[in-house]
Amino acid sequence: MGTLDLYRDVPGELAVEEVRTARVVADVVTAALLALPRDDQAGPDGAGLWLSPLATDHGEVYQAVGMLMAQLGVAADEALALLRGHAFAGDRTVLELAHDVVEHRTRFDDDPDF
Repeated sequence: MGTLDLYRDVPGELAVEEVRTARVVADVVTAALLALPRDDQAGPDGAGLWLSPLATDHGEVYQAVGMLMAQLGVAADEALALLRGHAFAGDRTVLELAHDVVEHRTRFDDDPDF
């Protein structure tokens, strides 16, 4: 189960061609996800399950964003921008920095740059 959220830059109803394009995108994404190996196809070391760790890490980014919102009293979009900016400035991935935030190794409210 999952969802695919598509957004447009102007309010209003979608034109027939836009709906058709959205359905094609949804079909392509669905086909790609269905082609991924499942637990029973991954092999003994689980090497084929690249999506599972990605999904776990993705959740950790959102958890870190929530922690930054609480630490700094900012909205989610600003917290995510700060996380991205600090990761870029530190030559790290967002996932690495998010992990450190969740594990309480990094706190943004202790940062003298704020």
